[in-house]
Amino acid sequence: MKKLSFPLLTLMLALSACQQDSGGSRTQEPVQNVAVPAEPEKTTDSAQENSPRDLRPILKVLNHGNSLSISIQTQSTDVEIISVARYDERTTRMVSRDGTSRYSFSDTVETDPYDLTPWDFRYVVHTTAGEFVYSVKEYKDLIIDGPQTLDSYKFNSQSVELRRLILTRNAVLSTEGKNVSIHAQNFAAENGAIIETLSEKTAAIPAPPQMRGRSGGALNLQADTASGYVRFVLRGGKGGQGGVGESVSETERGTPGAKGADAIYHLAVRGNPRADSPGIDAWCEREAKDGAKGGKGKTGGIGGTGAPGGDSGYVYLSYPAQSPFTFTFESHPGDGGDGGLGGQGGPGGIGGEPGRSDKICSRAAKPGVEGDRGDQGPRGLKGAEGFAGGVCVKIGNEFQCVK
Repeated sequence: MKKLSFPLLTLMLALSACQQDSGGSRTQEPVQNVAVPAEPEKTTDSAQENSPRDLRPILKVLNHGNSLSISIQTQSTDVEIISVARYDERTTRMVSRDGTSRYSFSDTVETDPYDLTPWDFRYVVHTTAGEFVYSVKEYKDLIIDGPQTLDSYKFNSQSVELRRLILTRNAVLSTEGKNVSIHAQNFAAENGAIIETLSEKTAAIPAPPQMRGRSGGALNLQADTASGYVRFVLRGGKGGQGGVGESVSETERGTPGAKGADAIYHLAVRGNPRADSPGIDAWCEREAKDGAKGGKGKTGGIGGTGAPGGDSGYVYLSYPAQSPFTFTFESHPGDGGDGGLGGQGGPGGIGGEPGRSDKICSRAAKPGVEGDRGDQGPRGLKGAEGFAGGVCVKIGNEFQCVK
């Protein structure tokens, strides 16, 4: 792994990738401890600006990362709250209606920890001074402590908007080859945290036969503030096995076996050949021979070359200048697929015909046996390795891809 070092300058989003084959990394002394600032309480009093300010209730939001605390308070005892309704802007339906006191209202909104879609609500507040509408849109926290895949979470399309992305020293976040953009208002990582494109286990799984290995994809990570240290591990998946070689047709037999030798016998006249009943002697010199075994079948065709491995993927980084943040990375292109199996060998040749026998040489010869089936063809060649990706950055006005 080649290591490169850069000063902590502004990293802006890179929209294209350089293609080289060597690995690389950006290094700096890791930050051991990460301090994550608390989120201040937000106040919203922008509903119906044309109404007198003291008539409008004040809405306050406290974001706990996985829940919201909402409070609505009138500014004067001359204004009383009659009712409050909360609507989900994504579904445009009322989610809940809660009881209120005369001058205040409180609401708590919980969330599924695996749902990263932002909270997006509209509160309709009916008071003795009229109706007031407030919009609340808040982003959630994603805290990773241990191995986790991005597939485990629900988010909008290929984009994740977060308030805070926090990776502990035990965190291993895998994008599983997705092309995804993550924007975090605050990104904090402890020394030991890892973001990977494909997990080691996933990368080792071969693609379907004759298919290119899985790509590591592209991760676009943007942070408004960033601190700590993270290691990016880019991996491509193993390519699929090559196709099976061509098998020999059953009609393409090996050479036929040779015919067995015929029997050989002799006759001889004993005594006076002119006599009425001369003696005849007969003897067998060679019995008929069995037919020869057929020839071996043809060898099957060579297997296909394995499919190429997947590209390791890219990371596109953006965070402010002078941030106490640094990273390293490794690039591991996917291995090429195994060569395909060789084709099946053809059938052996037919055995030879038996030699002819007779009464003198009485042994009945047998036909030759069929030849052995041909060998399976040789295995194909291993596929090519995928391309090595890297981290692309824009420092000031200079664009650079580090590999």
